[in-house]
Amino acid sequence: MSNQRIDIVDLSHWNAGPVGWKAMLHAGVKAVYHKATEGAGYVDPKFVGRRRGAREAGMPFGAYHFARPAASSGTAQARHFLRVAGVRPGDPRPMLDLEDRGGKNAAQLTAWVSEFVAEVRRQLGCPPFLYTRFNLTHTLDCPLWVARYSNSNAAPKVPSPWKVWTGWQFSNGQYGRPNYVAGAGHADLTTLNSADPRGLLRKLRVPNPHTKPAPKPKPKPKPKPEPEPPAPKAPTERQTLAALRRLLRRLLGLDRKGTK
Repeated sequence: MSNQRIDIVDLSHWNAGPVGWKAMLHAGVKAVYHKATEGAGYVDPKFVGRRRGAREAGMPFGAYHFARPAASSGTAQARHFLRVAGVRPGDPRPMLDLEDRGGKNAAQLTAWVSEFVAEVRRQLGCPPFLYTRFNLTHTLDCPLWVARYSNSNAAPKVPSPWKVWTGWQFSNGQYGRPNYVAGAGHADLTTLNSADPRGLLRKLRVPNPHTKPAPKPKPKPKPKPEPEPPAPKAPTERQTLAALRRLLRRLLGLDRKGTK
């Protein structure tokens, strides 16, 4: 069994101790995600202060919302979350933490998630990460974040309809190897499904609404075909008659010089 690479640390008010942002950076942590809100109105009391500390230390800082689908609509919870989260262009894209299905079946749960995702996309220009173990009827273009903890680091199961995971929370601070990181202690630890995790996080940042997309390359003009030679002009009636007379004279021998 080999240790997983630690790319992201997941924090909330349950992680009560002080956070060492520089220590985490030196340990190779690429981003921290912190709980911002839950359900219809809850705000994590540690969120705002830790967001400030992360930004001062230069740690990429993402926010997540713990979903309560039975409490209110996906749209209402997304608006509550975004009011608190203070997401800026260039931040890691936010995450929807879907661990409670609220008594909904797959189609109903997908509809609720779709409302949340649509509001995030409307305000930020991108869909969030979706942290879930539930099967849905559509991915909604959300990168998948899954959890599975074991001391053997057994691979996670991927819910339908996703084919691959983007983030795997392999430790809850107790199970999984490693289960500890400098600056946060025993915490939820995630690895990214990429040989270049920093590059992947750059691709998954919140876009700048004022940045125009790169123009599509113009197609090369097709080479013009060579012009066909002009068709020969049809002879006039006079030219045709003259040619016939010459032919008859040759046939009758009338154009020879002299006669016997």
